[in-house]
Amino acid sequence: MEYVIVSYPHNRNVLIEGEVNGVTNDTLMVDTGTHTFALEEEGYRPRTVTKVVEDTTSLSPLRITDFHPV
Repeated sequence: MEYVIVSYPHNRNVLIEGEVNGVTNDTLMVDTGTHTFALEEEGYRPRTVTKVVEDTTSLSPLRITDFHPV
């Protein structure tokens, strides 16, 4: 199991491979591997981010900071 935090200034649902997996700024659990992340609703860029998620811990999650409001 791997750990990810998707940072964003507003609470939004986080989609991983198109499925809601949690909310922004919370620690999310995912399987090891390559995943595509997106946020629900409009008004941010980029639309998706693909990351390799491996070698994380709950105390040292992968932080995704690519999403920005437009």
